[in-house]
Amino acid sequence: MVKKEKNTEKEEEQKNDSPHESDAAAADDENSDKEEQEEAEALPLYKATRFKGYFILTLASTIHWKTSMDILKFAHTSGIPILQDTIGDEVEEFKEDPSSFELEETKGIELQNIETLTGQAETAVVQGMISMVLAALLVLIHLDSFTPLKTLWRNTVFKSKSKIEFLIILFFCIWWIVACIIETQATGIAGSEKVHYNLYFSVWICLLISIWTLERWCVASGLKSIKGHLSSWPNRSPGWIGILLFSSLSMIAISDVVARIGHIDEKAFQWGLLFSTIPFTIAPAIFFVLVELFRATRENHKHIKSSCETVFEGICLLVLVLMWIPTVIVATTPGGAADNVSNAYFFLWLTVLFLMDTAVWWIHDWRERVRLLILEEQKKYQKIQREIMKHTREVAEQEEEMNRAAQAGSRRDRFFSFDSITSR
Repeated sequence: MVKKEKNTEKEEEQKNDSPHESDAAAADDENSDKEEQEEAEALPLYKATRFKGYFILTLASTIHWKTSMDILKFAHTSGIPILQDTIGDEVEEFKEDPSSFELEETKGIELQNIETLTGQAETAVVQGMISMVLAALLVLIHLDSFTPLKTLWRNTVFKSKSKIEFLIILFFCIWWIVACIIETQATGIAGSEKVHYNLYFSVWICLLISIWTLERWCVASGLKSIKGHLSSWPNRSPGWIGILLFSSLSMIAISDVVARIGHIDEKAFQWGLLFSTIPFTIAPAIFFVLVELFRATRENHKHIKSSCETVFEGICLLVLVLMWIPTVIVATTPGGAADNVSNAYFFLWLTVLFLMDTAVWWIHDWRERVRLLILEEQKKYQKIQREIMKHTREVAEQEEEMNRAAQAGSRRDRFFSFDSITSR
């Protein structure tokens, strides 16, 4: 009894002390969360995912800058012999006042091409150098672990959800978008007319890495990434968005080639095929994207497609696949309209890849829908089968009961008939 009283007293004391203990536990949890946050902030910056982006951007910008410098040197060294062959030793005077000299038509065209190449190379050098210096500086800042400014970098400039870092990454994205537009156009320094592959791929790598770094910043800041946002769209909307994007870029690239280079008469069939296939692809892509965008209603909050729309989508995909396969083969093989390493070449193939992927996606969903219909019909059949078996079982039980009742009645009749005989 004494032990029980002591235990009850201890339980009452624990109950009385429990609010204070819960407060203390909550405080401990808050302190532990703060400690974990401080430990996360105390991690070195080079372990952040954005550091990979800055490092790769530094390498790609360096390749871009070095290639541009080589092209610029080539332009300078190839322009001087042309001038010396044309005007002799009066090169300096020609540079000061070119209008005072009369040149042959071929020499003038060569000098004009060299002058254009020189200006493009100088622009590319500036673009690569600024990106290289800024990205290298960011890499050094992320590797900083001994200077007095390391806490400033970690807790202010490059902390989670830092707007300063966001603006830096956004600058890289805009910078390389402009560089891609200037350098990779048809007559640009990395266009289809010039075989500068290192420059072409380095400028695109810089742009893609800048976008990837921006996406990593969004993920680290708790925001939805570009991939997550696209994958959140219902049904096959991500595929149609990709088709719309790359078919539009293909249209822009093909139009740029025609406007700046020409040669339409030489490949009239190919240009006609491209200018008929691409708009025919953009129209249904816009339609299906807008349909999914405005589908969310009170009656159809799950974005369920009707059977007619699904069949129409499948027909569109089938027709587009049959149109694009010969188009891309004709346009990108040697002698085609987009046979060189250029924007048109890659955008056409990316359009085909997204189109094929969306078509396979539709087939997969169609087979899944057929499988569900078969399962539903099987369930209905099994339900009807169970009902029939239940009904037959009930009928058999009723017949059995009737037979038992009939047998019992016949026995009773024989019994009463025997009693009547014996009583007589």
